[in-house]
Amino acid sequence: MGKIDGIVYCSDAGHTMRFAKLLAEKTGLPMWKLSELPPDKRVIFFGWIRTGNVVGYQKAAQKAKIAAVCPVGMFKNELIQINGESKDMPVFYLRGGFDIKLVKGIDWILMRKTIRRIKNSRPASDEEAELFHVLLEGADFVNTEQLDAVVDWYRNETGVF
Repeated sequence: MGKIDGIVYCSDAGHTMRFAKLLAEKTGLPMWKLSELPPDKRVIFFGWIRTGNVVGYQKAAQKAKIAAVCPVGMFKNELIQINGESKDMPVFYLRGGFDIKLVKGIDWILMRKTIRRIKNSRPASDEEAELFHVLLEGADFVNTEQLDAVVDWYRNETGVF
C-alpha cells in the first residue's frame, strides 16, 4: 500500500484528459498536465497511444514515480509498449476515441492517407469493419465504467474507500 499524490496526463485530442479528469473526480486526487507536474510525486499516469507507445510516459517517469499507467487508445485492444515500465506496474488500457478534426500535424497527414485508402475498401472481418467505422465516422468511448478497475486498484493500493 502507498499514497498516491495525484494524476498526471498527456493528451492530444482530449480523450486522455477527460479520463484523467473523471478519475480525479472519483478519487479526489489533484490532476496535472504533464508540463505542470511537480517533481517527486507518486502518480497515476494517463497517456495517449501513438504507434504502440504511450506518449509522455518517459518524461513523466523522469519527474515522478509512476504507480500505474492508463494508456488511452482508439481501438478495443491495442498492443502497447511502455519503455522502462516495471513488470509489476499496473497497466489499465482505456478506449478513448477518434475525431479526425482533432488530429494535428504529421498525424493528420498520415490519418488522412489511411482514411482515403480504406474509404472504398471492403473490411475483411467484423473487427476491421469496426476499425473502418471509427476512422471514417469518428467515435467517443470515454466513460466512467472503464475506470472501475483503476478505482478498485487505487482503493486497494491506498486503503482509501
